[in-house]
Amino acid sequence: MNRTFFLVSALAAGLTLSSCETANQDFSGVDTRQSLKGLVVDGRVAGGTVWVDSDDDLEIDSTEPYATTDSQGYYGYNPNTKTQYCELSASEIGYEHCLVYGNSIGALTIRIKGGTDLGTGEKLKGLMAMFSSISESSSLGDDGQMLVLSPLTTLLSGIVDQQDLDAMKAVLGIDSVDDLSLDFSTADSDKTKKLLANAVAVQTMMDVILSATDSTASDSELQIKILKKITDSIISTGKAPLDFDTATIKDLVAEVSTDPDQQDIVSERVTKLNSLNKKIATAPTPEAAYAQIKASEVISKLVKLEADGTPAQKAAALKILGAVDGEDIANLSLELAAKLLQSDTPSEGDEFEFDITSITNSLVALGEAAGDEDWDITDLDTVVEQSKLATGTQWGGSWFVVRATAEDSDELTVGSYLAVRLEGAADATSGQLAMCANTSLADSTDPDETFENEYFGGSWSKLNGGMVILNLTYNGQNLEGRMKAKVATTDQGQPLYRLETDIDGVTENGDMVLDVNGVSALENVSKPTSSLDCLNNVKPVIPAWSDIA
Repeated sequence: MNRTFFLVSALAAGLTLSSCETANQDFSGVDTRQSLKGLVVDGRVAGGTVWVDSDDDLEIDSTEPYATTDSQGYYGYNPNTKTQYCELSASEIGYEHCLVYGNSIGALTIRIKGGTDLGTGEKLKGLMAMFSSISESSSLGDDGQMLVLSPLTTLLSGIVDQQDLDAMKAVLGIDSVDDLSLDFSTADSDKTKKLLANAVAVQTMMDVILSATDSTASDSELQIKILKKITDSIISTGKAPLDFDTATIKDLVAEVSTDPDQQDIVSERVTKLNSLNKKIATAPTPEAAYAQIKASEVISKLVKLEADGTPAQKAAALKILGAVDGEDIANLSLELAAKLLQSDTPSEGDEFEFDITSITNSLVALGEAAGDEDWDITDLDTVVEQSKLATGTQWGGSWFVVRATAEDSDELTVGSYLAVRLEGAADATSGQLAMCANTSLADSTDPDETFENEYFGGSWSKLNGGMVILNLTYNGQNLEGRMKAKVATTDQGQPLYRLETDIDGVTENGDMVLDVNGVSALENVSKPTSSLDCLNNVKPVIPAWSDIA
């Protein structure tokens, strides 16, 4: 069942993220803490949780400090706004980006999980890491440069032998210490495009190969196995990830899958993806590089469904991707990249304006509808247009009342809604948020799947004109979400919004209808601060959906 009211399914699964009350020091007995500063790049990663993994167990423990990256991918300090996040008070917006650690321990591993890749608008794949020191991570270069945490530093973080480390850097194109502070997400030179292409290749390999697993080990453990094998393969072959051949990639798949057929199919698909990602390194402009990244992201999502989807999804993905030894993937990538580049006209510094998941879902629907016939690639025009985000959306100072679409409404009790208030001026890019949830599943008797006037606090950050990050708090727990305003509407002309959330590695998402009458009714209602406010001030003024649907 597609539970588009993402909070119902996500919260019913149980929130497992750590509370924000984590101590910000290493408990050496002396408060000698320093602010750690950095930039996270895959594309840039906003809203991710970055932490000092002092015991190297891949988890955020109660004594390990953590922070979130800001809307530009920075933590500790933003050189563009000149903001020292750790100089803010704990009650100020922005303090959540402060990462501090005691300097009694010199070396440290900084990791990140979650967050949104600004290159695609999608959730960051897996974990990334960087081995550093207090002095390296707390200092800034003459022009405000700081260390960059990326898929490439993730590979470097697992190497102990200096000779192997030097060999790895040479293969990846890391020629000096300065390159470790290079923001290659700019894709504005041959060097940055090469580094970006290899970073995308590493994340794509790890993500797609992980979808093929038949192992009972945790995703984190399997990611480490895959990354170690990638590292060993680079050192032994002298080839960068982009240049891995099918045999090398098949060895990677064998780390997580014992199925020979799965090994063959996935390794062939990843080899094709590598050939697509090579185009990032040779793209004539940054815009062309990111159009290719988005096209590759769609195809990698289809490959994952082919490996680990439902029978219907597997068949549909195969229909779209074509035979393993065919050229359908190359043709699809070419068409997609051209359309995304042609249509991609960002404003206000936007880095993307398409919902990649919507493109993927629409292609799967086309594959399913085609049956025994070939699907029509000219349908891509409609697919891309319907995935476009409404970049003129006013987020700050606005209410959003969203309900299930007509196709999903039977799954919920009549009248279910989420009412979200984003505080701030009309042109604000961040602020506090509040949400009142009145939702329950129509076929459930589980009280844990019913929310009556439940209150959620938190904050929001604008990523582009059509998308915001939602950092929600509920009963002392945190969850990360995204809200995207779509250009497409329902058949009745009702605005569509896409909501997504990430809980314990599981992403819930779906399209929802904006209740414009509900928004109008709440125009003069202040931001709620409790469940009592949701009951007394929000619920009574929202019109009954059955009266206006």
